[in-house]
Amino acid sequence: MAFLRRAIRLISFFVDDLSRSACGLRHLSGNGALSLLKAETRLNCPSLATLTHLGKANMIAVLIHWRIRPDEKNVQAFLDHWKGNNTIGDRTGLIAEFLSDSLPVKEFPDTTWHLDPDSLGNFRSYVTVGLWSDADAFKTQVGNYFNDQKPMLEFEKYRRRRVMFNPVGWRIGQASLPSTDSAEVK
Repeated sequence: MAFLRRAIRLISFFVDDLSRSACGLRHLSGNGALSLLKAETRLNCPSLATLTHLGKANMIAVLIHWRIRPDEKNVQAFLDHWKGNNTIGDRTGLIAEFLSDSLPVKEFPDTTWHLDPDSLGNFRSYVTVGLWSDADAFKTQVGNYFNDQKPMLEFEKYRRRRVMFNPVGWRIGQASLPSTDSAEVK
């Protein structure tokens, strides 16, 4: 549930950011201050009306639950695969995507979605949290690769699970998304 709350917060930030900036891009500058870059002349920026319809965001949040064989070799093979092979050719519709490892229950005792290795034992969980401007952008760049008829990848203990969400409400925070990709991600 924490992943979902974080995803909704990130979606909310994006919608609010566009409404405040009349189509701008926010980024985190070197000194940590938020600055606004006007982009009307360089991008085909959607208006707020395009991003929302009757109070519902057109953007979507996508969660993909990877269940990886727990040994070090397979975990590293998965991480290398995700960072190097699961690329997104056209990031125009991608708001952000995060490959996430679950935090230990002992650090967060109110956890009710047990994905940590101590709770599961026979596989290691990772969750990709993706935020997309709309379902079509996601389907074009990622969804077309979904094929449950293909064999699982060697590092997968069980077939990955996925769910797509349509935000129906949001809150806006003051924090910003990271300004660059993490190391080794293509």
